[in-house]
Amino acid sequence: MSFEQYKPVLEKALALIPSQCAVTILADRGFVHAEFIRWVTQQGWSWHIRGKVDTKITVASGISYSAQDFCPPSDEAVLVPSVTILEDIGSFDIEMEKRY
Repeated sequence: MSFEQYKPVLEKALALIPSQCAVTILADRGFVHAEFIRWVTQQGWSWHIRGKVDTKITVASGISYSAQDFCPPSDEAVLVPSVTILEDIGSFDIEMEKRY
């Protein structure tokens, strides 16, 4: 589903939610769209997206990796600071965890 298809739902939510409310969007891997993340960020909302293992993550040094490269052992988590995703969405920290 493209961002343009669900953007009207987000705009409706924006109109209904009081401006003083803190909003966090939780989304599944199908929502890893640059337009979506930019729009949510422009509204001052935070976001948590379960990404795909092949999502490209660029670390502060400029080196890019697949998200899978950061996956920890089962039931553990790792924090990767100051990353960029989707070429230009950054700088933020990501938490990777694996639950099996």
